[in-house]
Amino acid sequence: QHSSWLTMMENRLSLAKELMRENGVLFINIGDEEFANLIKLSEIVFGKANIITSFIRRKRAGGGNDSKYIAVEHDYVPVISKNIEKLKLNTLYRDLTKYKSDEYGLYLIKPLHEPTLQDSPGLHYDIECPDGTILSGKDHQWKISKEKFKELKEQNAIIFEKDKNGWVIKYKHYIDSEKGVLPSSILYNKVMNSNATSEMQALGFSFDVIKRIRPKPSSLVTHLLTIGSSKLDLIIDFFAGSGTTAHAVMKLNKEDGGRRKFILVEMADYFNTIIIPRIEKLSYSLNWKDGKPQDND
Repeated sequence: QHSSWLTMMENRLSLAKELMRENGVLFINIGDEEFANLIKLSEIVFGKANIITSFIRRKRAGGGNDSKYIAVEHDYVPVISKNIEKLKLNTLYRDLTKYKSDEYGLYLIKPLHEPTLQDSPGLHYDIECPDGTILSGKDHQWKISKEKFKELKEQNAIIFEKDKNGWVIKYKHYIDSEKGVLPSSILYNKVMNSNATSEMQALGFSFDVIKRIRPKPSSLVTHLLTIGSSKLDLIIDFFAGSGTTAHAVMKLNKEDGGRRKFILVEMADYFNTIIIPRIEKLSYSLNWKDGKPQDND
């Protein structure tokens, strides 16, 4: 069984490699059953250096009926490049609404004291408080170096506060507002399979159909496209399933004004009964409820 699956995947991954641009990236959603085999196969086809990492996706809350010993709530999304030297992934937009600003830029206020299991000798130094109290470096490990503390103090970015236990020191953590955030390898609540079920039901597909095809949430693919594509890219999904990639491309194009295109490949009979009707509906509107469009935008 594993051998047959690996043979099929080797054929498709080899073809995918030929089709991919030199700076292209491949995302594969996979469960525990074949994850280790897929990684080994990908190392053979693409080379070990091109296996970047794997996202861990929370696919459901609770283990369902197929978990015998431990409730399995996750699966994986390996990230594979064709040529790691030419790959450039996108950072994610930083939410700037929670930041304050001063003449030095945007910042968050964070506690300076860092109790940690791993001791770092360079982060132990004495600090003098406004009333002359010395907070000993022997008893405290700080988050920033002594040089950085001195720099922030000169900018009035060190905050001394007092509570019932004594002095509490905080600091302004400045960020580069032009620089995005690196994607986290953990994908949590917004990409669960229940989101896909709700999405398909809103489009008017019955629960029996949804249960049979087991769709992925478009939010998962949108997230991956945000990281791995530009606005003019061509995306191919050679295990198209329910057409989630088409949904994600159309949704992302609407959001950012992109002109991405997609190619879907699927051998199952629901290409005509699910994928095409889904795309037709989404072409009319991206906003549906109980099988009815909520607008015609």
